[in-house]
Amino acid sequence: MPRSAINAGLGDAVAPAEELAPRILAFLRHLPMLARAQPAPTPIDDGRNGIDKVVTLLRERTGHDFSRYRKSARVRRIERRMGLRQLPKLADYVRLLRQSKVEAGCASRSARSAVWSMSMTTS
Repeated sequence: MPRSAINAGLGDAVAPAEELAPRILAFLRHLPMLARAQPAPTPIDDGRNGIDKVVTLLRERTGHDFSRYRKSARVRRIERRMGLRQLPKLADYVRLLRQSKVEAGCASRSARSAVWSMSMTTS
């Protein structure tokens, strides 16, 4: 991975080549957890939708508002982050976002770069 991407915190997994295969397999085992485990996102603690809770936490922590993103796009990005962190439940990811400013920043950058990349390919 280019050093500039690593330094910018854009690498999902930074490891020697021999360690990447097991990490990729672990990611793939966890990737569709949100969609498979919960056809519709379940309420989290205060009764609000779990996806909305993630969007709120990202806005509070990073200043970026993802509420206008399509629901399917939000779910895909959250599933991806959950897979990378090997978290089986949406509530676990909400807990991680509450505890980790680093994860909030990574999730925000990931969502913004995905949208930017899509807009560049459709232009």
